[in-house]
Amino acid sequence: MRAWRLVWVLAALVVTALCAGEGYVLACAKPDCKSDGHIMFGGGFTFNQITLFCADCRDWRYLRWGNGNRLVPPDPPRPDAPKADPPVKPPAPTPLGSIWDPEAGQTKRHFACPKCSKPALEVASPEQIKFCPKCNTPGAKVTVVLAYD
Repeated sequence: MRAWRLVWVLAALVVTALCAGEGYVLACAKPDCKSDGHIMFGGGFTFNQITLFCADCRDWRYLRWGNGNRLVPPDPPRPDAPKADPPVKPPAPTPLGSIWDPEAGQTKRHFACPKCSKPALEVASPEQIKFCPKCNTPGAKVTVVLAYD
């Protein structure tokens, strides 16, 4: 019985390691804050993704674009049909600009928010989240809850 449990744990670790993206839940340190923080970082097999926080919308936003991979392989070439060109890989979104953060010592990019078109800050990893985005209280906790591809 113990061996099967170990096999399941190892299988879960392998599946998680093979996944390209992860979903997180953000919990505010302040008990009465009703922060609804569901955040995704990383892309998948067929898409890339940038995670943004828009200060005007006060919400998480995502920029997604294809990476040229297909879930279904193309039809095999036929001798009577002309050879089809492979699909063009769409370009990554262009940032509006970047700014150097003297507290973190990092350069951070800004992109246009997909909803309001105002500048939104890229959040590259969950480790960058130190404050609740809703009430600005320090000590926000980000916990992984999902791995996807």
